[in-house]
Amino acid sequence: MALEHELVDGLTELERVQAVLYPEALRELHRGHPRAFIEGFLRVEDKITGQIVPFLYTENQRVLDERLWARMGAYTEPLEAVVLKDRQATVSSLLLGVMFALAVNIPAVHTVHVFQDERTGDMLKKRLELYWRSLPGWFFNSDGEGLRIDSSRKDYLEIGFYRPVDAARPEAVSSVTIVSASAEEFGAGIAPSRVVYDEYDLYKDLDLVGRIDAGLGQNAWRIKASTPRGLRYLHQDYRAIKDGLAGGVAIALYCFMNPQNRLGEGHIRAPGAFRGGFELLPEHRRILESEEWRAHSVHRSDPLGFLRWWEWERQMVRQRLAAQGIYSEKRVLDEMEQDHLTNDRDCWMTLSTTPFDAEVIESFRKRAASGAKADGAEPSGARLQVWQPSMPGMAYACPMDCAEGYKFGDELVAYIRDADGNYAAALSGHVDLAAFTKDVVRLCRRYNDALFAPEVDGGLGLAAISIARDMGYANIWRVPPKDADDDRVRPFEERFGWRTQGQKQEMKQRGIMAVNNGDATVWDMALVRDMSMYDPDSQRHTSDRLMAFFIGEMITRKDGHRFGRQFWSQARQSVRASLLAPDEADAGEMERVRRIRQGIPQPSGAGVWGVNR
Repeated sequence: MALEHELVDGLTELERVQAVLYPEALRELHRGHPRAFIEGFLRVEDKITGQIVPFLYTENQRVLDERLWARMGAYTEPLEAVVLKDRQATVSSLLLGVMFALAVNIPAVHTVHVFQDERTGDMLKKRLELYWRSLPGWFFNSDGEGLRIDSSRKDYLEIGFYRPVDAARPEAVSSVTIVSASAEEFGAGIAPSRVVYDEYDLYKDLDLVGRIDAGLGQNAWRIKASTPRGLRYLHQDYRAIKDGLAGGVAIALYCFMNPQNRLGEGHIRAPGAFRGGFELLPEHRRILESEEWRAHSVHRSDPLGFLRWWEWERQMVRQRLAAQGIYSEKRVLDEMEQDHLTNDRDCWMTLSTTPFDAEVIESFRKRAASGAKADGAEPSGARLQVWQPSMPGMAYACPMDCAEGYKFGDELVAYIRDADGNYAAALSGHVDLAAFTKDVVRLCRRYNDALFAPEVDGGLGLAAISIARDMGYANIWRVPPKDADDDRVRPFEERFGWRTQGQKQEMKQRGIMAVNNGDATVWDMALVRDMSMYDPDSQRHTSDRLMAFFIGEMITRKDGHRFGRQFWSQARQSVRASLLAPDEADAGEMERVRRIRQGIPQPSGAGVWGVNR
């Protein structure tokens, strides 16, 4: 796979120049700055002419380089980045080039570039091989020693580089691997130091992502880049950084940052009405008057040239949607905002697969970003978040989704939900079920003996119920009799716990309606993220938090359904008890609530609610 050169005294003129430039480029790489090596040594295929040309940075690539690497002091510094990008932003070629530059020059650097589909994979393989062929003849031995290419599998390709280091370490291996997001036999046990998740929002699931992330070291690079596809994976990570809930760099690359996104006045592609001067439409003014345009546009001297391109792209979308039979002007604008983003707000609210209302989800996200009034750990090690303290006279329910608590499995989750639809507290964690259940029972008691409703379909909920009953807790969800809708009083069947089987579809519909109709108020950021990515048609496992949410919406129904009747009837006694004058123990509990409300620190060694009991 060696590049053929016209040799002059063993080296071409280009190779001689590269030999002079290489020491400085290598020093820059060790500082974490890849640009000198990429522009001096790598080649790309020109999309218009098809010719092989030097890899010179585009405007988007320059911005990305400055935001991600320009301030680094060494390539060993950690990097966490989320890149929201316009289509054709040339991000993939740059990120692959950076991974290649590091691996081919620095020992023991293992990089992984994850792609979303076979077409993209083929493109990346060709690009990676072109990068290899771009290297000068002196870079490796003429016989190809030091190069290993593994292309035996369809879903990934690996190039390994063997480079002399010193006498003590005659060889050290680095590698670049490009792999499909759907690869089932990759990721477990690997320990890459640099990883790129390309077109992150197009992944069908995050199974491979989880396996790769598990092997990342403390000083790893993890870069997620994608054109937005609704309220999915990229949205939650991008918003978490922007809202200060997670560390890292969040970057947006807008369509007007690409100099090529323009058409001249007489260009054949320009829609007829836009070939000369034209009246600005409201959507044009919105772009030109935006803060993003003023700060980042490279078309400020020729805005009409950009708008001609934008209108041509819009016409292409119109034609495609009309051919698909789903044309509407709103749909056209939605797709334009998504594929050719002009800000980092409207692009998310377009073509999301989630049935939850996007504006409601966004309001939940803003509310959750303010944080819990109290946040700490219970004796089991589970995280306790409190948004609303227990209120005398209020009825509460405690839906719980049970899991085994394994580190990489589902979490145990329990919510406290009041009769008005507000989620007041949450307990969650990868912890022991028995210890977690004891904490849940204590939490239920604090919230006026909340109706405890663990899911029992998998069997773990029955263990939780047994523990609760051993603790003397009586307000536990029981299966109502089938004829509970008549007016006769009948005893409850002695079948404890919530059963999902046979009513999952109704649970989903009820939960979605509660959110979209304004009947639920959510504070938990993790639950908000699960809602934003929820696809009811997917065959994949519904998240633990969503299941607990769906259970809570079912058992507190206000429409006269037998489920809601049980909640209200069983709540009366506990509510009446909460209104009575508190005894000494209750007074202590109320003092802890007062402290939480006023932001007073808890005593040393105390949990969120005071001294752990």
